Amino acid sequence: MNMPKYIMWAFWGMVLYQLILPIRTVVQNETALRSGTMYKFPTVPVDPNDPFRGKYVALNFPDLQDDLPADELQEIASTAWVGQELYLSLSQNDDGYVKATDIGIDPPYNGDYVAVRVTSVIYEHTDSARIRTDFDFNRFYMEEFKAPEAEDRYRDAHREGKDVYAVVRVSGDVALLEDVLIDGKSIND
Repeated sequence: MNMPKYIMWAFWGMVLYQLILPIRTVVQNETALRSGTMYKFPTVPVDPNDPFRGKYVALNFPDLQDDLPADELQEIASTAWVGQELYLSLSQNDDGYVKATDIGIDPPYNGDYVAVRVTSVIYEHTDSARIRTDFDFNRFYMEEFKAPEAEDRYRDAHREGKDVYAVVRVSGDVALLEDVLIDGKSIND
């Protein structure tokens, strides 16, 4: 049976695409981990009592938008909807922690940024609004037997007022959670 040449070319094109896509993803992630800018994201306690999600430490982050101008937030909030993707431009404060410098509907042309998903828009007054967002990197997956103990240490550290933060590497539009640290020590230790 003779197959037309365009079907064979289409088949080999599909095979090549299926090989290139995962390789591209791995290269992007490795580039972000090796040469991306390191940001320390402070965390806040959360109680992830859900046995169906697997073994991980659930992370919750405080709002980074407190440093942004209120009029800019109001303008974005007036058109934002739940589930919308926004882009948060990042910089570091004097202590090395992450600080938001801008928020927008389109990705910035330069600098580091992360995509955030709108979870709610809250109008506090007629002239001010707050946009609640969620990051893609809110789960730190671990070995099956280490995760429950790490989760306990994570909660206890927040209760005791220790310095707890997530180390996130950002390179362009790729943001990867590298580690969670409690007073400078990895949660894996």
